[in-house]
Amino acid sequence: MKENEITQEERVELNNLRDIVSAKWEDQQFRRNITKLKSSIGKVVKNQRGIYGNYATLDAVFDAANPHLEECGFYITQKSSMTEDGISIKTILTDAQTGLSEVTNMAGKVPDLSNMHKLGSCITYLRRYSLLLALNIAPEDDDGNATVPGLPKASQGPLLKPEDYVIPAGKFKGKAIKDVSKDDLLNYCKFMTKDGKPKGWAADFVDNAREYLK
Repeated sequence: MKENEITQEERVELNNLRDIVSAKWEDQQFRRNITKLKSSIGKVVKNQRGIYGNYATLDAVFDAANPHLEECGFYITQKSSMTEDGISIKTILTDAQTGLSEVTNMAGKVPDLSNMHKLGSCITYLRRYSLLLALNIAPEDDDGNATVPGLPKASQGPLLKPEDYVIPAGKFKGKAIKDVSKDDLLNYCKFMTKDGKPKGWAADFVDNAREYLK
């Protein structure tokens, strides 16, 4: 072996050390990047009226987050899977610079998995809250936060009126309540409540439609 030439064992050891240092740098850089992202988004104003109070829609959350995701070099993937008694949503926040990801899991029970309305509502609900949790953001006055002293509040944005509520699924998907005839709204409300109190988007629709029909 020539003088100053390293052995195979030394080369392997150096390569391992290089990999360790590189992985440590990537992890530290990922933490810096994700901290910058989460601190830049702030809060999301609730923009929809629901039966249990006002809330930010999934679209509103994405609209608030997307500019910051692009600026900070992150992208989001959401995957759903069936569980024994419901749905599980996995939200994957990936840093394009390092290739590292942070995963947030959330699951919910669906009493009747054959009911597509309940299943769809559960998926949307879990996607929304999983995304909020992954990005460490919350809507204005989010579920009880208004009663907790010391929590900061965002400035209140305009709240949609019942007639401006856009039906997210079903027969009139994509239409605002004001664009559906009152007879059709009344009949659809009866259909939605024929099996009892509706849940998810169906509950929101019924609540807004009844308010509009008063």
